[in-house]
Amino acid sequence: MEESEKISTAFFQKIKDSLIAKTLIVDLRDNEGGANRISYKFFTLIRQFANDKKVYVLVNNGTMSQGEIFMLQLKELKNVKTLGQTTRGTIAYGSNFGKTERLGNGSIAVYLTDMRDTGGLFKYEDVGVEPEIRLSSDRDWIEQVLEIVGRQE
Repeated sequence: MEESEKISTAFFQKIKDSLIAKTLIVDLRDNEGGANRISYKFFTLIRQFANDKKVYVLVNNGTMSQGEIFMLQLKELKNVKTLGQTTRGTIAYGSNFGKTERLGNGSIAVYLTDMRDTGGLFKYEDVGVEPEIRLSSDRDWIEQVLEIVGRQE
């Protein structure tokens, strides 16, 4: 098991029985992605929470790859709102092995993907995913979300 998967599993074990608030804020800002096998347990937990409680998902231009896919999965659930700014748009392709090849005299490097879009994600490539609610960049985002939560309760 990779180090990131160990950390993820430990975090999941810590929170899985403690989601008792009326509202949950999931912060995916600067989430560079990962693997569905890691995010799926969190999706299942949030889906269960969202059955009767509100979930707000924060995203920004640093949200990419599996982070964007996770956002789209959450966005389909009832009681979930996405907020922030447009995501990065690196969603349709991926890499399990991080292989970089050098071309010509070695001055040009190409990062090769070994995965391809099989789920209709290409429409978000290079353009990103828009949140339902855009947040202002000149104020603290958590404060803005708390204001929105207060208005919707």
